[in-house]
Amino acid sequence: MIDNDIEKIIKEIFDPMMDYNSDHFGTSYLPPNFDDIKEIAELISKNENEETFQKFFNTKPNLLFRTTPASGDTVAGFLVKPPIGNFHKADFAVFTIGQGGCGITLIEIERPSDNLFTQKLTPSAKLQTALGQVDDWSQWINKNKSTFTNTSLELLQNAPLHPKKSANGSFKLFPNKNLKAMWTGFGGDEDCNFRYMVIIGRWSQLSDIERKRLLFYNKKNQPIFFQIKTYEQLIRNMIDGPSIIW
Repeated sequence: MIDNDIEKIIKEIFDPMMDYNSDHFGTSYLPPNFDDIKEIAELISKNENEETFQKFFNTKPNLLFRTTPASGDTVAGFLVKPPIGNFHKADFAVFTIGQGGCGITLIEIERPSDNLFTQKLTPSAKLQTALGQVDDWSQWINKNKSTFTNTSLELLQNAPLHPKKSANGSFKLFPNKNLKAMWTGFGGDEDCNFRYMVIIGRWSQLSDIERKRLLFYNKKNQPIFFQIKTYEQLIRNMIDGPSIIW
């Protein structure tokens, strides 16, 4: 027999507002298996275009869930090609909910073969374009936070409930009633956190001075929750998973 106080605490731990059902947990945090790693390594070896890598993550979004900046939080849903205003689109958006608040991580996928820097250690044309996109996103969102948050949440609510997916691969992980209650309960309507990630290049192909420059850029961008991540780091994060699960 469990006494009433203990039973009450257990019920509070498994409050529907933090519903870790087995399907949700498996979907969010399932690590890559050997075939997944082999597949992405093969894509890298073949120097495939960025659309091919986008399709790979489209079919295996749980791998992105494990590597987003808020991967220790509850993943609430996934949008493919989410609009940012009338003129911009990210490749993916990951919605998270946790005691640090609600968040939307916008992800841009580039090729692992793309150079990060020029010989003068300035951002390469490809990286500069990606950085410009993130600047455009951030600038528009900062001026239209409520509009972007409400529009994005509406798109997520209109997406199918996992395991179903929309034609482009979008889905939500909670029914709308639960999703809205969790989003509101953890402050998403009042103050959503916006995070940005560009996946590009390979750490193993960078010189020591280029690695230091990448670290410098990521440290400099920490106040706005922006990170440039190479494919090696991405894959290691997929394997290691979130450092905090509660």
